[in-house]
Amino acid sequence: MPTKCFTLENVEAKQLEVSWNWGPLFRYTDLTLYLDGEAISPLLQEKELQQGWELRLQDGSILRVEIQHSNLHILHDGKRVRGSVDPDVILPQIYKFVILIGYLKIAAGLATVIFRVKSFRIPGPDALVSVQPADAEYVRAFGVGSIIVGLAFVVVGLLLRRKSILVLFIAIGLIIFDGFFLESILGLNDGMPSCSGMIWAVFLIVLLIQGIVAVQSAKRFPKT
Repeated sequence: MPTKCFTLENVEAKQLEVSWNWGPLFRYTDLTLYLDGEAISPLLQEKELQQGWELRLQDGSILRVEIQHSNLHILHDGKRVRGSVDPDVILPQIYKFVILIGYLKIAAGLATVIFRVKSFRIPGPDALVSVQPADAEYVRAFGVGSIIVGLAFVVVGLLLRRKSILVLFIAIGLIIFDGFFLESILGLNDGMPSCSGMIWAVFLIVLLIQGIVAVQSAKRFPKT
């Protein structure tokens, strides 16, 4: 059962714990709230959470939990609890991952340009490693292309620190271009995008959409 802990400010009971089960299609089921170890809610289901569930605490403040765009929002007196769809928590993970992808692409491009190799593979028991040389066309296409796209990833990753929704959408566009169209444009892999590239693209797009939701939530609900 997944569990997440939060800290409430300006109340005697500060430790808020949320636990739930995953239902079909990763829907929240049997969500329960605990305050300093004591259950303070019934088993909440997805439908109730979409409408929003509230509880008045002993100090008179209002605790609210709701689901928006498949993300769990926790509000205390109308203010977002830190860690609940928080761009300060989510975006650093996203931009570090985007920058890492950029560095890896730059490294792959430099390796192709410098060593003029297409791939390393293990063909069989007779040789541990086999190096497949790359021709000049492949070096120009994949090597230089990877370096340029990698630099773009690094720049976009650094710009994501500004918590800009526009930059998040630019990042999504760059990932779609890289994962689905770049190999076709460069004439690689018979013009077809690789399965691994598409899987990584979908994974990153999901992360960035979570970042967009977090930034929108931060604008709608100030942090406690």
